[in-house]
Amino acid sequence: MKRSVISISSLFKSLRFPVAGLALVFFLDGPPRPASAQTAKSDDPAQTRAWAPAAIEHAQKMRIFKDPDLGSQPTPPVIPRFEVDGDASGRIATFQPGGPTFTALNPFFQNLGTNGRTCFTCHQPQEGWTVSAAGVHARFKASGGTDPIFRLVDGATCPSDDVSTLKAKRETYKLLIEKGLIRVGIPLPAPEILQFKVVLKKVVDPYNCTTNPKTGLTSPTTGIMSMYRRVLPSTNLGFLSTIMWDGREPTLENQAIDATLTHAQGNPNTPLTVEQQRQIVDFETGIFTAQNFDKEAGNLHALHATGGPKPLLQQLAKFFIGVNDPFGMNPKGAPFDKHIFDLYKYWQDLRGNDTETEARKSVARGEVVFNTIPIKITGVAGINDVLKVKTSMDFAAHATIRPMPAIIRSRHPWTSASPTPEPRALRRSTFPDCRSSPSNALMVRSLDRLLWSPIRAAH
Repeated sequence: MKRSVISISSLFKSLRFPVAGLALVFFLDGPPRPASAQTAKSDDPAQTRAWAPAAIEHAQKMRIFKDPDLGSQPTPPVIPRFEVDGDASGRIATFQPGGPTFTALNPFFQNLGTNGRTCFTCHQPQEGWTVSAAGVHARFKASGGTDPIFRLVDGATCPSDDVSTLKAKRETYKLLIEKGLIRVGIPLPAPEILQFKVVLKKVVDPYNCTTNPKTGLTSPTTGIMSMYRRVLPSTNLGFLSTIMWDGREPTLENQAIDATLTHAQGNPNTPLTVEQQRQIVDFETGIFTAQNFDKEAGNLHALHATGGPKPLLQQLAKFFIGVNDPFGMNPKGAPFDKHIFDLYKYWQDLRGNDTETEARKSVARGEVVFNTIPIKITGVAGINDVLKVKTSMDFAAHATIRPMPAIIRSRHPWTSASPTPEPRALRRSTFPDCRSSPSNALMVRSLDRLLWSPIRAAH
């Protein structure tokens, strides 16, 4: 097979396992699984777990770098059927239709590894069953860097980093503290299928991890690439079309096994049992999370609005892969409808000018904007090239229902029939580049303010 010599920037585009995102997701346990649209699995039929053995071996080898702190993860005794937690925008809620979860009986909350971590370490309800940079920063400050999330295997910029002092820890865990990033070590594909080699002298490696043979590449064609990814939420999983950012896990059960052996550095000789896997998957597919209260608009389910996790659960029975497909690929043959969100439609005609009412009308206008503003999609790998559509296409901001809808405020009434091509509160020049990756969320920036639910659409 002919090989080519490429730089690190080209390498990321050429890996069989794309680096559009790997994320820590220790997965859960719990009540009877509610009806779901489909069994969660990767939508890539070509996906294999060929990467997993070397990734697990790498995590196990990183034990040579000793963690000075080995405390266990603090855990509440119960996750109630309906839990409400404060967040920056107001309050976020998690609903378990199957009833409360007693954490002592649930593998999601149990120490199944060797470094004190549990799934709960990186998946907490007050942060939408993930973690945020602000939350991690607070945990570092409160614990002096001893919280189980601060472990060398993947919390550090590299496992070989210095953690001998508080100052050194702050530098070692800076990507986790400042950006909420976890290091993920993924092996290069097997030599017989690898179609490139890495020019090690040209690798830009600010953390000396990928280029260090103890923690990274052992040759131009073998070893581990270090990538830094946000933690994915472990809630609303019935809406998944793929597992992990790059779709590398074929099932949630496999993901639970691999996360325990890598992020928690579990013992490979005693992997998760089938029953533990079942409990973890039952729990993660049995919780639903959404913003429930806004500091300005108040209850998001008031006056016939349908915000919050309970209405979200009702959407699951209607969801299937391909629902409202803009390319005419809906398996049920239904046409595309750009009016996706109607959670706050009854707030459009509210009367009154008090602060809360004005905030609710602002949210309703933002929903109209989100449904109707056209966004050009061009040059997106996985769309334009696969469908052989070279010209740009206009679609509304979202083509399908998202589990965690954003709350967008707009000060100005606007409809698609308005004389101006786009609302005064929006300028498409402020959108992120939608051409760089098919996984980019089409985020909208308002001149007022944009409130995302704590589970972000993309980072």
